[in-house]
Amino acid sequence: SVEARAETQTRALKRLSPVYNVDVVSTGPVSASQLRMADGGLLSLQAESELAIRQYQFNAATAESHVSLELMKGGLRTITT
Repeated sequence: SVEARAETQTRALKRLSPVYNVDVVSTGPVSASQLRMADGGLLSLQAESELAIRQYQFNAATAESHVSLELMKGGLRTITT
């Protein structure tokens, strides 16, 4: 299972689900997830991980992005463009 939590609300994520700046994304004990970012970057979360998306801004006109992530628990791999 992969979930996104924002304040008091939790929602299940599936393929192509949106993720927002206020979300904490978590994966279950036998789950993993890949998040494709608007700038083309890829985040890969391992099982039993929690990732807080603190800030994400992407300007398509200039291809400039500002990202602030916090890996709270587990494992993360990134591929940037």
